[in-house]
Amino acid sequence: MNKELNLNNKYLYFIVIFILSFSSNSQEIFVFNILEREVSYKSLEYLLDDFILYRKISKEPFYSDEQYLVRKTCCGEWGGAIWFKNKRTGIEYSCAATCPKSISKYQGKYIVSTSLNHGSGSSSILEIVAPEKMEVFVKPKPRNEIFKPPYYIWEIQPKSQKGVKELWSDYGGVMIYFSFLYKEKLYHIVEKDGKTYIAILNEEKQMKILDKISDKRIWSHYDLIRLGDNHIFQFLGQRSVIKGYIEIIDNNVNLVWYSFPKRMY
Repeated sequence: MNKELNLNNKYLYFIVIFILSFSSNSQEIFVFNILEREVSYKSLEYLLDDFILYRKISKEPFYSDEQYLVRKTCCGEWGGAIWFKNKRTGIEYSCAATCPKSISKYQGKYIVSTSLNHGSGSSSILEIVAPEKMEVFVKPKPRNEIFKPPYYIWEIQPKSQKGVKELWSDYGGVMIYFSFLYKEKLYHIVEKDGKTYIAILNEEKQMKILDKISDKRIWSHYDLIRLGDNHIFQFLGQRSVIKGYIEIIDNNVNLVWYSFPKRMY
């Protein structure tokens, strides 16, 4: 009788461990509340309101904290960069980054997410511990030739990777839209196989898909807008046409597509 009770207790123990393990994994996978919907855009007046909002907020710096004012440059296949200007000294440090999409202060380090939607596409995640360890870019001497510009665009982009560590990169597989913090973890909005997901970089430095946002591929030429500590917003589409937006407030992900009357375009 005692043997049977001990055996049953062992079975019960393993069942409880299995349930707790499954519950723990589920909490990681289902962290976010996701809502995807389509709304009708009835007139150009709404489009103009969106553009006015974007122009107003886009004048804000790409990133700023107590020490640095950060800007980015993107020249497509000719490169791009991230630039850290020390607010106290005025010295600007930079490194190559094609092309910066977001920057987050994570565990005391600056994490820069980049992507380039040319050809098969490319993405990377860069870690910058101390911007002062990066190089100070010096412009080359401008040329003085007839029918030629003083600089070609690729000549005024830093090529150095000094002071930078690449945590992850991908070519043609996963594209990063932007990254964001939630409860002391860094998450990424990514595209894979034409669909949009929330992902996280695991300890093996592999991009782990957590949850699907949409069966559609999203893309944006617009900069990320930070409306609060846990509130980010980004218009979707090209510079000339806003096709919707994605908004994240805490763990709530809201993806909205605009439905346009045919006569508008």
